[in-house]
Amino acid sequence: MHHTHESTFPFFGDDISALSYIAWEREVDDLVHSLHLRHSKYYILTLCISSFVGHAREWWDYRQSRVEKVENLPFKVGVS
Repeated sequence: MHHTHESTFPFFGDDISALSYIAWEREVDDLVHSLHLRHSKYYILTLCISSFVGHAREWWDYRQSRVEKVENLPFKVGVS
């Protein structure tokens, strides 16, 4: 039987309190430890991102748009 990991990943973003985030991070950490030997880091990251809803999804989308703008600059941006 094929089990999809997407259905077991907890959602994050409806309640963005610190305690809610810590509880979500612990759940995800437990799942990641069970997946890391069989799946790539990219696959696991995709699962984490797909669990974002509400404010967390808005933050991720905003962050990604900023990263894409920096990557398209005609010069290198240094990290200090």
